[in-house]
Amino acid sequence: MDSSQPGRTSIRKKAWFACAVLLLIFSLLSACIFYECRKLAVLQAEKNLEDFLLNHRAIRSFVESTQKEEIYRLKRENLLYDEYFSPQLLSSTFIARNIKDAQNEELRKRGLDEFYFKFASKNPRNLINLADQEELVLLDKFNNGSLEKYNQVVTTDQGKMLYYAIPIGRNQESCMRCHGLPENAPQEMLEQYGETAGFNERIGEVRAFMSVRVSLAGLMLSADRVALVLSSVSFILLSATFLMVILYLRKTESQELIRDRLRRAEKMESIGLMAGGVAHDLNNILAGIINYPELMLRRLPPESELRGSLEAVQRSGQRAAAVVADLLTVARGVATKKVVCDLNLLVREQLESPEFEKLRQDHSSIDFSVEFYPGVLAVLCSDVHIKKSLANLLVNAFEASRNQSVLLTGKRYFDADHARQYNAAAGDYVFIRIADSGQGIPERHLKHIFEPFYSTKKLGQSGTGLGLSVVWNTVKDHDGIVTVDSSEKGSVFTLYFPADHGFPVGISQETQEGLQGSQERILVVDDEEQLRNIAVSILQEFNYTVEAVSSGKAALDYLDSHEVDLILLDMLMDPGMSGRETYSAIIKKRPHQKAVLVSGFSASEDVEETLQLGAGGFIKKPYTATELGKIVHAVLNGA
Repeated sequence: MDSSQPGRTSIRKKAWFACAVLLLIFSLLSACIFYECRKLAVLQAEKNLEDFLLNHRAIRSFVESTQKEEIYRLKRENLLYDEYFSPQLLSSTFIARNIKDAQNEELRKRGLDEFYFKFASKNPRNLINLADQEELVLLDKFNNGSLEKYNQVVTTDQGKMLYYAIPIGRNQESCMRCHGLPENAPQEMLEQYGETAGFNERIGEVRAFMSVRVSLAGLMLSADRVALVLSSVSFILLSATFLMVILYLRKTESQELIRDRLRRAEKMESIGLMAGGVAHDLNNILAGIINYPELMLRRLPPESELRGSLEAVQRSGQRAAAVVADLLTVARGVATKKVVCDLNLLVREQLESPEFEKLRQDHSSIDFSVEFYPGVLAVLCSDVHIKKSLANLLVNAFEASRNQSVLLTGKRYFDADHARQYNAAAGDYVFIRIADSGQGIPERHLKHIFEPFYSTKKLGQSGTGLGLSVVWNTVKDHDGIVTVDSSEKGSVFTLYFPADHGFPVGISQETQEGLQGSQERILVVDDEEQLRNIAVSILQEFNYTVEAVSSGKAALDYLDSHEVDLILLDMLMDPGMSGRETYSAIIKKRPHQKAVLVSGFSASEDVEETLQLGAGGFIKKPYTATELGKIVHAVLNGA
């Protein structure tokens, strides 16, 4: 059975919180991953472009310092004619561009982005190397020493590009043969390029720079692919962590629920010990308050002025007995005889009761509506405790409501997984649901509402703090489920009871007629003198012949020499033999001896065992004269 399920509500809240944290962490982590991947992609691209340009500058350096010198040596040694010039061997720009074209061809074959490569010069021999206006500005910065290299993201017709540039080096004396005065240059160079291209430069001047560009969109696309893979892996890892957290929360929450149930059980046990210590004496005291006025009322004429006072005393005793009964229900559980009833019928009987009529009168402004399930709701139950629980919930609903309250009955099926959440068995359940339009139950109170004596009401204003505890114990005794949903719009209490497939019986309303005896002999066995006297007086009123003894041993001694038709046997007698021990000894001598068992507690294991031995019935103290007359008459007549 579950109460308000605060533990599972807490799990859900923690799960949602953990989920929100997971999504936040994943969002931040993904953003960081994408940012870092793009950043690393740009940095790597910059490094690749720089390496590419440095490689080409090294090629140019090799051509200038080694290859050209070798050609000039061959000329000096007359192995080549003096006017020999070949761009394939002597033009470092020509050689570097061809190497670049070969590299781009390889990139195209592999499906990779090509490098955009250019030698930018303000005085080129090949017009494709002519610097534009922006490149001229950049060339001036390389010349005046304000810039050693340049890397930026630039916008072109092809979109955003990562742009990288470095100077090819400054003119040296050896460079002047081809870039100084035209008359010093090889004739074949003049014939190929003319006298105006690439000449008249100065020593120490940066003649040109190399630049390379690569598409930023392509870089970002590659980076995003890597980031997507890493984010997916991160999501899987975070999800696994999330599941572990949820499992841990469930485990710890389950442990907390177990500890909470243990604390509650210990609290109930302590109350049970307390109640067990006082209930017997308290019920004995209440027996006099209830029974003596009833006996006196039977003997007083209807017009007596004393009747009102005696009836008031009797009602006070009955109210006190009801409080003790509630306390015992909380402390020891219900443990009463159960019959198959129609839940709808129980609800109707409660709604037709005088106490509910008074409740309606006291809260006439509340719009109360009822919706019954259109069929039979069979349930194996203690009808008294079901109606008592319903009465408690109705009082709470009317007192909490601002304008309306609703009662609903119905059926519901719990599968194994759902039932396990409430620590209950799977199957069909019938239910009573009561909703109010109050302000709801604050979270700090919700997990305590079923605890004995826990109440937010003003002391003495309403109830004893046992109402919801009686509900909790009643449903627990019936292997049912209690759920509570509460918000600022009101609270909804639902009591689920396992459905029964038997045929419901009506709640019989026996009359007091025909309870008179025919001088049958009855032996009263009770260790309390007052209770013996009360029982004797009541039974004599019903025309029985009555004797009384104070212990089980005295009862056995009496039965050695007397015959009786029925024994009224108290179950708890101190000191000496208990009621069960006494009856066990009696039936050894008189196997078919009829008996009515009496106890201040609800039917216990001792009572059940004694009934199985053959005792005919059970009545709970404090009882009324009518109740005692009914049970004695029923047992004597085999009903």
